[in-house]
Amino acid sequence: MPRIIMFRGRKALDTWPQELAAGQAVKTRRVGGKEIQRLRYGAEEKLAELGPEPCESCCANPGELHALGCYAERCARCAAPVDQCECAAR
Repeated sequence: MPRIIMFRGRKALDTWPQELAAGQAVKTRRVGGKEIQRLRYGAEEKLAELGPEPCESCCANPGELHALGCYAERCARCAAPVDQCECAAR
């Protein structure tokens, strides 16, 4: 049974560090039939001035890739949240 731990200053399931680490291995995503680089946390234009705080959703540190499925990850092409991006439909 998963336990709650403190991870980067936030409560998280004890499996979360491994899930975040797994997201680091996936460097691209398929958009409109092409592979594009995923944006690293903090590289997003609106978030560039965040400082050293981890992502409020997935706990990625600035410069790391978000965990797969993180609602805060942005599309490198259109800057929309990845889960709302319509680039793949174009």
